[in-house]
Amino acid sequence: MALLTNPYNYLLHYAIVCAAIPWLYSYFNDQHRLATMGVEQAITKSWDRVISLPTINFQKIVVGINCNVDVIVSGVSMMNQLNVTVAENHADHQTMDSMEELYETFIHFFSKGAPAERFMADEAAFEKLVRLTENKDQKVHHYIGGNAALMAQKIASSFPTATVRF
Repeated sequence: MALLTNPYNYLLHYAIVCAAIPWLYSYFNDQHRLATMGVEQAITKSWDRVISLPTINFQKIVVGINCNVDVIVSGVSMMNQLNVTVAENHADHQTMDSMEELYETFIHFFSKGAPAERFMADEAAFEKLVRLTENKDQKVHHYIGGNAALMAQKIASSFPTATVRF
């Protein structure tokens, strides 16, 4: 009991309070941040907690390839250049056989603010779209696409000593 009533223990009490306040702030702030986090952020955070760096220092990684180049352009300007007129039908087409179906699918997803990937079955229409993206007035971005290529890129950046083999 003399240990608690010692006049020099006030520093110990202050130290405990000063250590508890940041811990409580961190704990409750983290709970609030998790509650207001979006679904994508919550999933990413949970995967970051589960996934850890490998304990074995590997030197070679073999990756299969299904690489493609994604071409990103402004959808609105592309639709304006196509100059397609369609009825008020805003349908989602799984495969697109014409420019009209492309326009309908674009309007369907654009009105919802959602992205979509669809297959263009009409080869002539696809070639026309490719030619429009090659237009010098168009602001075009190119990105590596395909899961294997993205995995190889992530592995190469995360493990600089490893050799990626295709």
